[in-house]
Amino acid sequence: MSVKTAKAVEKVLNRAKNILVTSHQDPDGDSVGSQMALIAYLVKKKKKVAAFNQGKMPNKYRFLDPKGIIQEAAEPLPDLVPDAAFVVECPSLRRIGCVQKLLRPETVIVNIDHHPRNEKFGKVNWLDSKASAVGEMIYDFLAAARFKITPAVAEALYTAILTDTGRFRYSSTHPRTLEICSHLMKLGANPQKITEEVYYRISPSDLRLVARVLEGMELHHGNQICFLSIDNRTLAETGARFEDTEGIVDYSLFLREVQVGALFKELTPGKTKVSLRSQNGIDISPIAKSFGGGGHPNASGCALSLSLAEAKRTVLEKVSELLQNGRLAGR
Repeated sequence: MSVKTAKAVEKVLNRAKNILVTSHQDPDGDSVGSQMALIAYLVKKKKKVAAFNQGKMPNKYRFLDPKGIIQEAAEPLPDLVPDAAFVVECPSLRRIGCVQKLLRPETVIVNIDHHPRNEKFGKVNWLDSKASAVGEMIYDFLAAARFKITPAVAEALYTAILTDTGRFRYSSTHPRTLEICSHLMKLGANPQKITEEVYYRISPSDLRLVARVLEGMELHHGNQICFLSIDNRTLAETGARFEDTEGIVDYSLFLREVQVGALFKELTPGKTKVSLRSQNGIDISPIAKSFGGGGHPNASGCALSLSLAEAKRTVLEKVSELLQNGRLAGR
């Protein structure tokens, strides 16, 4: 965090009393963990804080927010007048969805993000594409502010980093990433507890959903591409919740030969959400961007105004072309 950015954030905090904290639609581990750590700091600073996200929080992250501080933004929205809004892990303001309606013309936006293609929509833009997660950035901020990181905050930040690095598997994981997590452990983060909460304590309905998804696995391009899909009928039959499908896409990379994986989730009969994953230096972010989405070289996403079947065909063409051209991350 540069001195200039730190002073700009400090200036916002000195003037703001009512602060909104938000992140992207369908929150994940980095967004929830970063929000909870930031909220703890703002409350300590005697700020009145409201936290809203569009989309329900996945059950796996509720242990970070036992009091339900982060609320789901749903119509009718509350009558808030935030002096400032901290927006975390969003490459564009559109990604916060209906939470945009809570912003006023006078609301000062602080944009905190690590995506490589951020639209710089804030009055203050704190961007670091080299950070493994926004949680890593919040850690640096709290350390610079000499904020006493409690075990709960340490848990939140560790979860943010753990999940956004794919359990320290993505190329964004650097030595300093692990040094930060080591320090968070010393401050009270329990890796065993966090890993169990996030990856191993799932409901019977969620496990039934995983079984159905894997049963319908599709392999293409000489087993280098793996597609998984979820339609609304399967959700209803298994009793699983849409928000708890987060993380299923990781199964698409479990096969030895697979280079690119994707999870297709039916939103409506004519709209599909696509989560893309890759490994071995393959950059899939341009594909997501070509469809109006974005993300990182190894983890990106987008939404297509197409049926599930049409979305698969369209994405398959793009991914096959990518593999044929041998496009690698950073090249």
